[in-house]
Amino acid sequence: MSAPFAWHSLRPRLPGEWEITTYEKDPVRGRIEFSTLDGPMASLAWAPATRKQHRDLWERSEDSHEGLIAVSARSASCRTWTWTFLPPALAHADQVLNDCTDLPDGLQEYTLHGIHARVPESYAISGISVYPGNILLSFEDDKRRRLVFRRWGLPGQLLRGLTPEAFFTRLLETERFRIEDVREKSFQDHPATRLLFSAPGLTPLDRLRFRRAQGRGWIWHDTDAKRLLTFEQLGPPTLPLPDPDDCFGSSELSPG
Repeated sequence: MSAPFAWHSLRPRLPGEWEITTYEKDPVRGRIEFSTLDGPMASLAWAPATRKQHRDLWERSEDSHEGLIAVSARSASCRTWTWTFLPPALAHADQVLNDCTDLPDGLQEYTLHGIHARVPESYAISGISVYPGNILLSFEDDKRRRLVFRRWGLPGQLLRGLTPEAFFTRLLETERFRIEDVREKSFQDHPATRLLFSAPGLTPLDRLRFRRAQGRGWIWHDTDAKRLLTFEQLGPPTLPLPDPDDCFGSSELSPG
């Protein structure tokens, strides 16, 4: 059984039991590693491409210690991707490589423990937190616009009698956000609460001039996954934020 996965501009399908155990945020050079309960399985590294080649071509080499190494300079992302499959994962290598596809130009997607984020290519990862029951994946662009995806486990124990609205309000207020409007909405096909808020200026000049950033956030309960999810957008009031519906990929990572 395989499962969809995405990181930066590459989409493979991976064995369902593989989990990310090591990750790096740098969009230029970095590496993520995958493991199972039986130990390390594979890694995927990226670096700037020094040449272009056909997107579907992987140059393979075998190493007695590493297993199988496959390299591809994907012209769409201007990156060189390197898969390293350790011996326990060699049986999956062909399928993983054959299932790798590229996102359309201008988009990036990321999957992390139930979060599936889709962001414009101008946004880079600014934060990753992985704790039991609390997953966070955040992005920021060079204009200080922010996108924050959170996934919370055990909603009943997390809320402890609070409404989702009250929980989200407290969360935002701890980050010095000022709540300005609260409304019931539908989001991601679930009943949701939408909050409009403002925050202290995102640059020293904005703070000096008492300019507040503007944001919006949603909280909803995914009853199928039994998870509570929140999504926040924040940016200067003069700059548009991405359409919220465009910030989530589908379960099959189809381009949209």
